[in-house]
Amino acid sequence: MEFSELPFNLLLITRMSLAFFFLQPAIGKLLDTGSSSKGVVNYDVLPPTIAVKLGVVLPWIEIFTALLLLSGIALPTAGVIASVLLLAFILAISVNLLRGRDIDCNCSVFASTMVINWGMVVRDLILLIFAILIVQISITYTDSIASFRSWWALDLNTSLSSITNILFILLAICSCILIPYLLEWGVYIDNKIFRSKRIPEQNR
Repeated sequence: MEFSELPFNLLLITRMSLAFFFLQPAIGKLLDTGSSSKGVVNYDVLPPTIAVKLGVVLPWIEIFTALLLLSGIALPTAGVIASVLLLAFILAISVNLLRGRDIDCNCSVFASTMVINWGMVVRDLILLIFAILIVQISITYTDSIASFRSWWALDLNTSLSSITNILFILLAICSCILIPYLLEWGVYIDNKIFRSKRIPEQNR
């Protein structure tokens, strides 16, 4: 992999990884739209009527964002939408944690800790960095929003130049999916241990 290919490889890795994090929970929410709406309402950061409507629309927004990321169409726009969504998730989770509430995350994500915790905030902050990188690289290295064909041509010409490069890209994508989960669980377990140590001290 030449140094000149690095931004385009990084763009490919981050957008494929981020697409996974949006597509997978969106499918889970669509399979149970009632629970999705109830989950948004349960965060108690929006009026109930708005929260119910958002719970119905949110999975479709996530799927739309994931498809933009996967296809390579309008990547700056996809990155901005992803950033806004992730900031909203971070804010909603943080507000409820500061309130001392233990509620379901409503993420429908495989391997997630499910109940909100600071590990999820760490995970979403990492994904937010991915989204910002997508916006930055796609704007810096293209004069305008490219078409479907030109974006895939860009990726194919730069990222599929050799079998070694293909393996590197696949490994990097898997790592970018796995690392946020590991950090989420690490922070979650650390908080659990910290809480379990504090309870006996408070009972003395």
